[in-house]
Amino acid sequence: MEIIGVVSKGKKSGKTTTVEDIVRELVKRGYRCGTVKHICKEDGFTLDRENTDTWRHARAGARVVVGVSKGETAYILKTEKEPRLSEVIRGIGDICKELDYLIVEGFSKEDIPKIAVGLLDDDLEEVVDENTILISGPAANLDLKYDIPAIDATKDPGGVVDIIEGLENRFDAVFDRLPKLNCGKCGFETCEETANNIVIGNARLEDCVVLATRKEVLLKIGDAEVPLGSFVQDFVKNGFLGMIRTLKKADMKPGDVVELKIRVGEDDVRYL
Repeated sequence: MEIIGVVSKGKKSGKTTTVEDIVRELVKRGYRCGTVKHICKEDGFTLDRENTDTWRHARAGARVVVGVSKGETAYILKTEKEPRLSEVIRGIGDICKELDYLIVEGFSKEDIPKIAVGLLDDDLEEVVDENTILISGPAANLDLKYDIPAIDATKDPGGVVDIIEGLENRFDAVFDRLPKLNCGKCGFETCEETANNIVIGNARLEDCVVLATRKEVLLKIGDAEVPLGSFVQDFVKNGFLGMIRTLKKADMKPGDVVELKIRVGEDDVRYL
């Protein structure tokens, strides 16, 4: 799932219109899209309507309220503080695993590829940064000082999506090379977030600790691989091979792959 942000300095800048144009063009090309909207409202705000049944559920104290109908299912999660975008994205992934694109309106400080939208040149000052891949909105029709592509999505949504598709191709090439362990050792929470930052130039493939470490020992628990640093790999390898050398009929030659599988019992995890 490729994540694209649409940001601006303030309200009434054309962000939502830009999101509409991008989603409409992506869907036209056969992609499956989702959106996230950051809502700047005071405490107590709710998308629900007062005196509806779901509103009454939440008022009674329900932390999660789900409204289900034939054509729509709505999830309302009551939170004590505003969740991080990465938490929202993980939740969307749990609910809908088949999205191609997630278009995020707002969240201007996040390290994701962004489209900066503005009415005038001055509107872009606070939102154009190293993550900006495109300038859109009415400001895109002006003679701007930025060395960034500028396309007004209302006039040429296809041109905007062409640039987004180019990002997707680079993202796929990078993501395919990452281990997909989501170990967080590179400083990003997921390999998907790492790939996004590599694409926009905020990280390098060499920042992946797992790739940078030679993989001579592979540890898996169930189907999940556990990342190991070079010190731990050497420790496990030398200790394990040293034990094997003491066994009869355990001849090894260069290039052999040695496998050990352990079935974990209740006593083995009792004190973990």
